[in-house]
Amino acid sequence: VVAASLARVLLERRLAGKTRGLEPRSAIETSADAEEAEAVAALREAAAAASEPAEEARRLLHVVARNAFALLGEQALCPRAAMINHSCSPNATQTGFRTPDGALCVCVRAVTAIT
Repeated sequence: VVAASLARVLLERRLAGKTRGLEPRSAIETSADAEEAEAVAALREAAAAASEPAEEARRLLHVVARNAFALLGEQALCPRAAMINHSCSPNATQTGFRTPDGALCVCVRAVTAIT
């Protein structure tokens, strides 16, 4: 699970709290497939080390899976960009780039008029 790698980084850097605005609109299903269960089990250790409850690992895995962008071959969680509405007929594109100090960023540009 690619999302598990980014979720681990967020836990290790104690950034899980900054993802609260990216909660799924519907409740997370109580049943998990084998791949998710394995990823959550691996993340629980990182959650404990970050003084987060074990269930935080699963919540964070879902937040990352639903909101992360693939930018320059890496997964990135950009909270403001993740809040942009998604559409089957998009009116914007996104591009990843690095700042001079190496930070990964996303640029969203309109390709048609946004009303």
